[in-house]
Amino acid sequence: MNWNDNGIIISMRKHGDNSLILNVLTENHGLHSGYIRNKISKKNSFIYQMGNVLSITWTGRLEEHLGYFKCELLYSFSYKFLNNRLALNALNSFCDLHNFLLPEREVYKNLFSKSIKFLEFTDTENTEWVREYIRWEVILLSELGYGLDLSSCAVTGNNNDLHYVSPKTGRAVSTEVAGKWKNKLLNLPSFLVSVDNKTINKKDILDGIKLTSFFLKKYLFTLNLNLPISRDRFINELKKL
Repeated sequence: MNWNDNGIIISMRKHGDNSLILNVLTENHGLHSGYIRNKISKKNSFIYQMGNVLSITWTGRLEEHLGYFKCELLYSFSYKFLNNRLALNALNSFCDLHNFLLPEREVYKNLFSKSIKFLEFTDTENTEWVREYIRWEVILLSELGYGLDLSSCAVTGNNNDLHYVSPKTGRAVSTEVAGKWKNKLLNLPSFLVSVDNKTINKKDILDGIKLTSFFLKKYLFTLNLNLPISRDRFINELKKL
């Protein structure tokens, strides 16, 4: 049996001198692994880098088998990240979260689309892309069943003056309602409730990553797991902005 699809390289490991086991997030077949046998050389090794998007043909005798990949490069995004420490740590976190949190072979079409958008958006000549990364983590939470409702106040239903998020419900809370409880709420950065072109604000960025961290950890607590180390490295780099 076989299928054709597009996939983002999430991880790979060498198998012998010129073979790989490749792990990709595909559009129509979810997180999927495959074996590339005796095909890796100095001339084509640039293809098999994390964050690149491939056209993939998978073949296997049975659906549950590892199977074999035949790949062609569609989009090379890895080069954007390699010469920037912050971006490289973001890419490692991005890939590890896919690998760590998603069940194999379950389809996530929306997440695939948003993951491509993040890779396309990233431009290391500025740091605007960091906000897109945090927005991507919000989408990831939604796909995991931990969606945040940041569109209106949980109490009043109004969609203005939203500055906080309830750690219990994941819903936005307005300043008016927060009152004396605001110290127990999570800060809601403005870029998560409105799209703008303002210069990046370090406080907003750190508030955003703290917000997604809280709910990712809450999700993983139920599985008795911790976030991957790569994400801690990314946060440490963010603090240096």
